[in-house]
Amino acid sequence: MGNPKKIVFVLNSLKAGGSERVFWLISNYFAKHFETTLVVINSDNAFFNDFEEELKIIHLNAPRASKGLFKLLTTIRQIQPDAIFVTGTHLNIWIGLLSFFIKPTQLFARESSITNQMKMHLTKHYFRAKVVLSLIKFIYPKFDKIICQSIGMKNSMMNHYGLLENKLTIISNPIQYTSLINTRQPNETIKLVTIGRFSPEKGHIRLIEAMAKLSNNFSLDIYGSGHLENVLLEKIKELNLEQRVKICGQSKNAKETLIDYDALILTSFTEGFPNVVLESLSVGTPVIAYQVSGVDEMINDNNGFVIEQGDETSLLNTIRKLTTKNWNKLQIKHECIEKFEIEKIFELYKNLFSK
Repeated sequence: MGNPKKIVFVLNSLKAGGSERVFWLISNYFAKHFETTLVVINSDNAFFNDFEEELKIIHLNAPRASKGLFKLLTTIRQIQPDAIFVTGTHLNIWIGLLSFFIKPTQLFARESSITNQMKMHLTKHYFRAKVVLSLIKFIYPKFDKIICQSIGMKNSMMNHYGLLENKLTIISNPIQYTSLINTRQPNETIKLVTIGRFSPEKGHIRLIEAMAKLSNNFSLDIYGSGHLENVLLEKIKELNLEQRVKICGQSKNAKETLIDYDALILTSFTEGFPNVVLESLSVGTPVIAYQVSGVDEMINDNNGFVIEQGDETSLLNTIRKLTTKNWNKLQIKHECIEKFEIEKIFELYKNLFSK
């Protein structure tokens, strides 16, 4: 097909989130090289709003994808793109269904989570989760390529949904270069931070419980928002941790936040490819993470520790030995940027068109 002239990215919202951040970065970069349009379903409470002048943005102003399907179909038909990129399981399914009514074009879906793991945290929506899993098996083969963020995600798509390997490609999430660097020196107070939405799969409760078993020279700041905020506040109060564990609201700039801490802690039960780990490493801040998809591609002996899921003792011991290691923060930063810089990731996206 050759390099396409018109590219469309479709995104549910511009709220703070991993998928939103990736498509914000990638669509901005594509706009420097192609005629690029970003179609946003719901523009309420936008977090990402810094766009390249060349990027055309269309706001459908629908509460969710299912309510904006006609607008979305009409928009795509008007643009007549050569390629469409979409991200997020539910939106991937809708675009896959709409593809029956769109002229031949290349379709690329970016998977944002490991769905078979996420279903464990959707017990209140069991029937809905089963429908989604069935639709994945039916719709995803319609795409030219499914973009997986990690080896673990690719294996999951093959093993649980029967997708052929030639339908799948691994492209990690990108990071933008920043001049910021963590210059914090070890001292008696060890400052820990975690950043992520307040939902069950992020594991905030077990991190707060771990803090109760650490000495008073450890502190934890929790950045994010979500429906579990009151539950977290109650757990902090229950364990008498008000002086050491704080809920700090949404971080406006994760990199600026992360340079002030000794380490980022990721206690998620499941992830697709945790962007916050990338952002932490890109400013030289080491990471302690439970084993989830993507962390093995990011974390090594030079920049952090990966511990097995459910191993609470290892989590505690690893946090305690955090400052006994002499971290080379410039090296941490350099290795991250070298591997995940936006220019390299853009080339991988662009190369999809010739395959």
